[in-house]
Amino acid sequence: MTGSAYIKLLDSETWIDIYEKYGVSFLRGTYDALITAPTMKSYVTNDNRLEDGVEYLDKPDYAKIDQRTIDMQFVLDGTSQSDFLAKYADFIALMVQGGFYMKIPTLGKIFRFVYSKCSKSTQYSLKMATFTLTLIEPNPADRTDIED
Repeated sequence: MTGSAYIKLLDSETWIDIYEKYGVSFLRGTYDALITAPTMKSYVTNDNRLEDGVEYLDKPDYAKIDQRTIDMQFVLDGTSQSDFLAKYADFIALMVQGGFYMKIPTLGKIFRFVYSKCSKSTQYSLKMATFTLTLIEPNPADRTDIED
């Protein structure tokens, strides 16, 4: 759907509407993956044999969020086999350039991702495909709010 997500490479100033340019939109469950709370890095602990229990350095200053690996599911629609193949090749070529920003107006956020892999790809008559991209969010605390 037009306006559901935009991508911008790290060294670019231009936002690309992924539906308008590549015919790509989210499948059900992608928003869930994006808003799931991140995990924490392991706490610094002291398991001193001379004391009961384990001491945790758990003050807010020391509680840090770990990177996240997110599986995002997409569908790509083409008007013909050649349109489908061109859009799919162009979209994957964009992804494999490394890091990028993804602006998602519905969530009001801009995420920074690094491409990891494409898996679970299923095509239908070379006009439509569903696929899963595995993306890494290096720092979930570094999201930007979209300004109105």
